[in-house]
Amino acid sequence: MKMNSQARDELERFQSFLRGAKDNLSVIDQVAYALQQRSFPLDQALKAYGDYLATHPDSANAAFNYAWYLARDGQFEEAVAMYRRALDLDVNQPEEVHLNIANLYMDHLGDNGKARDAFQQALELNPHYSGAHYNLGNLAEQSGNRNEAAGHFEKCLEIDPANQAALARLADTHRFKENDDPLLARLVESAQANQ
Repeated sequence: MKMNSQARDELERFQSFLRGAKDNLSVIDQVAYALQQRSFPLDQALKAYGDYLATHPDSANAAFNYAWYLARDGQFEEAVAMYRRALDLDVNQPEEVHLNIANLYMDHLGDNGKARDAFQQALELNPHYSGAHYNLGNLAEQSGNRNEAAGHFEKCLEIDPANQAALARLADTHRFKENDDPLLARLVESAQANQ
């Protein structure tokens, strides 16, 4: 990454904050976020999370955040392993962790079977988790199973009626045969509401 002197100075300040924040997860989180927002390299933030977990091995939040930044850094298998560690440490909202794992398998690791399993685990924990239904719908549609996909998009819309992405994806799975199809009316209503 090519940087001007101002960007280099800013990066050095962030790195200095990280070196001084060995036992302060909040500072590590804030600096990691700032680095990511500015598209700076994440290596120092990842090292800070690793160091923090070495001295605070039971921190589910640190494991979760470390996994998130590992994924942003393209270290997908390592991210899955760290998300699993967060689950082992009883992280809050474990269904979100399963969703993140599933998305890594689906989008980056090319294992739709493991992705499906992780989405299902999210739904076992929270049957009303619209994100898992939406993503299972995407996965089913990619596999050519339009009926299953439609079911998940419908369930997503039951939980979150304002989810326009789910409505659009439901329309993708649908065969419109009549001008007065109820789904057409929903699409028109949604489009008018968002003008």
